[in-house]
Amino acid sequence: SRHVLGLVDAVLAEVGLGPEAVGAIGFGSGPGSFTGLRIACGIAQGLGFGWSVPLVPVDAMRTLALQASLAAPGGAGPVCVALD
Repeated sequence: SRHVLGLVDAVLAEVGLGPEAVGAIGFGSGPGSFTGLRIACGIAQGLGFGWSVPLVPVDAMRTLALQASLAAPGGAGPVCVALD
């Protein structure tokens, strides 16, 4: 968690953009480990507040279901996602 902000700066520098180019911030909203979710939400909230951009919560289960559906040849029927 102590390296995240430095990594954000490095990614923006690598692509030659500043924070003003960010239109929204997506963050993993779960399900997942409590600590990981807390860190993701806290970093996203801090950046969103500081940069005055909206936050977009990204649900892991819906994301996995969409990926499975898009990867299925000819389209998928109902998709069931499970995490251990």
